[in-house]
Amino acid sequence: MVNAITGPDLRSQLDERRESLRLSKTQLARRAGLSLPTVNRVLSGSEQNPRIKTLAALAAAVGVEIRLGAVTRIDELSTIEAFREAQARTKARRLVRLLQGSMALEASALDRQSLLQLENKNVRTLLQGPPRRLWSDMP
Repeated sequence: MVNAITGPDLRSQLDERRESLRLSKTQLARRAGLSLPTVNRVLSGSEQNPRIKTLAALAAAVGVEIRLGAVTRIDELSTIEAFREAQARTKARRLVRLLQGSMALEASALDRQSLLQLENKNVRTLLQGPPRRLWSDMP
């Protein structure tokens, strides 16, 4: 279900979404492929006319889409919880694959059910832990 986030200021809506996700500006910059100074200028409003490409990158990084038209709005593509869970699941799968690869080298690989249980445990740990761990690129 797509929810529209309404309000006059796209920048503040993007920043509110970022804060709701518990995503730092540094992590947002990394996810959006932008520099931290650019993110700071856009979100603070000191960038008077940010490029649409920049706003779209920020929107994608926080799981929303900007709709330009007679009325400009931000469409929430998923809830905060669903977006965080998707990030945790992606990261947990990466962690389990790393473990699985190293265990295969040692000839002690886990069965599929055990790998799924480990993935689910990692998802819970990531969602309950510090935001930095959830959003960082490192395992």
